[in-house]
Amino acid sequence: MRRWADKKVRSLLIVFVSLVVLWPKQALANMGLPMVAIYLPAAWLALVPIILIEAGYGVWRLGLPIGHALLAQAIANCVSTLLGIPVMWVILALGQVFIGGWLIGVTPEPMLAVVSPLVGAAWLGPGAEETSWMVPLAVAVLTVPFYVMSVVSESLIVALFFRQH
Repeated sequence: MRRWADKKVRSLLIVFVSLVVLWPKQALANMGLPMVAIYLPAAWLALVPIILIEAGYGVWRLGLPIGHALLAQAIANCVSTLLGIPVMWVILALGQVFIGGWLIGVTPEPMLAVVSPLVGAAWLGPGAEETSWMVPLAVAVLTVPFYVMSVVSESLIVALFFRQH
């Protein structure tokens, strides 16, 4: 008797979950613009020239062997671009979620137009791409924390690389 009851409860649960998941509902496509999608392709395009410039500087200024300099810069820049930018973006987006709502509540209305793009640069709200200045401003704002992350992570990786070689 108990087995039959378990099967019946399981069947009812499957039907209920299916109804909840498959029930038609309105879909909204106005989620805004995650700026990491704009920033990363450009970062990948700039990767090879940056590696060459930084390795060349290491060879010229520090007298490093060219092979070691190229390898160290390639590893450091790939790690900072592949991992560092997305991780920093997640940190900024979470900060935007947790601080942004509070900031909107305490910021005077005239200042909101100035503060909002600065705090909300990681994930622009719906309609932001319709203005000509919002996306370039967000890219410029994001460049600062991405640069700091890049310098810190690459210097640690390069220091570790040359300690081993």
